Amino acid sequence: MPPSTDLPHGGAGDGRDGPTQAEVDRRFAELIGGLGAPPAAPPAAEPPPAEAPPSSPAQEVEPRPTLGGPRDYAPPDELDEAFQPPEPAPLGTADPIRLLAWTLAIAGPILLLLVVLAWPSAPAIVWLTLLAVTVVGWGVAFARLPRSRDDGDDGAVV
Repeated sequence: MPPSTDLPHGGAGDGRDGPTQAEVDRRFAELIGGLGAPPAAPPAAEPPPAEAPPSSPAQEVEPRPTLGGPRDYAPPDELDEAFQPPEPAPLGTADPIRLLAWTLAIAGPILLLLVVLAWPSAPAIVWLTLLAVTVVGWGVAFARLPRSRDDGDDGAVV
């Protein structure tokens, strides 16, 4: 493909790699001149601000009252009523059957894993006992789940 003749560029013998900045600027000005847009002029300095004419007393206007912003908020002196959280239930009131079921359901697999790692040649009775403990724990935990939904509950109470 023959080289483009739009932009002058150096040949093999003159040591230049491409057009100079002045050549590029001149060619760009020619291209945008053909589009009908005037070439960009450097920005002019802003004129000094003109002084406002003195206002007469008849022209003075009262400022409008401003609405309060987010930083103008002040909390009320007293709240309507103080929130009193309900007394928490005592710690020892969990259902013992449910607590035992979840303990067996979680401790069984952990003990099975420990036996596999620490005592792989354990007798079959140990393996079967731990497996039975795990199955019984999960079975009781699932059996104690509620069977129906309570429709009276609408979620959190404020």
